Formats: sequence, structure tokens, C-alpha cells
Amino acid sequence: MSTLAQPETRKFTRGLGKPGTAAELRQSVSEVVRTSVLVVREHLNFFLYVHPHLL
Repeated sequence: MSTLAQPETRKFTRGLGKPGTAAELRQSVSEVVRTSVLVVREHLNFFLYVHPHLL
């Protein structure tokens, strides 16, 4: 008799059942993405400032 393996996401989502955990995770991910976007934007602005001929 074969049994299907449970997806790996099940382990991850099990902990999200605690009150506030999913919201905290969304907030953390949101902050990381926001920070990453700001860093990329800053680097891009600097690159275009240094290399205006590429515009």
C-alpha cells in the first residue's frame, strides 16, 4: 500500500495557526521587500547619475 507524502508546506503552515503569526510573517516580508526596493532604487539612481549617457 502506498502512502502519499505530505507537502513540505504543511510543516510551514502548521505554525501559522497561532493567532497573529501569519500577520507577523506578512509584516516581516513586507518590510524586507520594501527595504529591498529602496536599496535597488538607490543603486539604480546612482548608476544613472554616473552613466547619464545610457538614458
